[in-house]
Amino acid sequence: LKTVLSNFFNTLTKLKINYTKNYTCGGISLSYYIKNWNKINLNLKKKDKQIIKQAYLGGRCEIFGNPKEGEKILHFDFEGMYQSCMLENLPYGDFKLEKSFDNNIAEPGFYYIEINYDSDLPILPIKEDKLYFKNGFITGWFWYEEILLTLSTHKINLFKIIYKLVSIKNDPILYDFITNLALIKAEGGIKKDIGKLLINSFYGRMGVDDTINVIKLKKELGNEKIYGILENFFIIKEEKRRNSKSNIAIAAAITSKARIKLYNAFLEVISHGGRLLY
Repeated sequence: LKTVLSNFFNTLTKLKINYTKNYTCGGISLSYYIKNWNKINLNLKKKDKQIIKQAYLGGRCEIFGNPKEGEKILHFDFEGMYQSCMLENLPYGDFKLEKSFDNNIAEPGFYYIEINYDSDLPILPIKEDKLYFKNGFITGWFWYEEILLTLSTHKINLFKIIYKLVSIKNDPILYDFITNLALIKAEGGIKKDIGKLLINSFYGRMGVDDTINVIKLKKELGNEKIYGILENFFIIKEEKRRNSKSNIAIAAAITSKARIKLYNAFLEVISHGGRLLY
């Protein structure tokens, strides 16, 4: 492990990627971006963050069925799915909140909608105890591309836009950054691992919350909840607030784009006579 880590950090040094003030791959990646490119608004308004957080949802991970006896099963995977999403147009600046007086999605952004649609394979996610893809009536904030895909591929029984959080700046803002990391990744060996880690951890780092849990060790307990014991210490979590350098809009848009790519892959399997299992 010591040899692997030594190789990892020595390679970062040779690539002139500073890691000394960061504790995670996401932090290293963000620091590298800020030093060389830095065109993102890393201090979104608090109210905008709170809205977009509702549209920051995870990836699809569903079980559709079980294999039948004698059925041929094929496994598919994406090569650099998030990497490809990060090369596209992304919302990287400020936003304007508007009450909607029509059902027109003309501008990139996040839309609070009411929708009722029929689907054997729903598109729009909802977050409860975990992520669900529900058929029928749904309401919530969604990135505009997922809404447009739903409207273009399904029978819509009801659709209404309540609010629009319109993105003012939309460009392939990460293109040079991701291309640079992709070139590092293409060299193979430890550089492949470094490139992949810095790419995949960047979009997650963009979605980091202003509220963080700090892990602490205490000899004496008050009313804190215990998360474990380490020798003579109790492990507790302490919530702290800070103004994190982040842009949750970028993270939310990237995860939405990834779900769209996976959904289109579902359709491709089905169109070739395949049956989805997982």
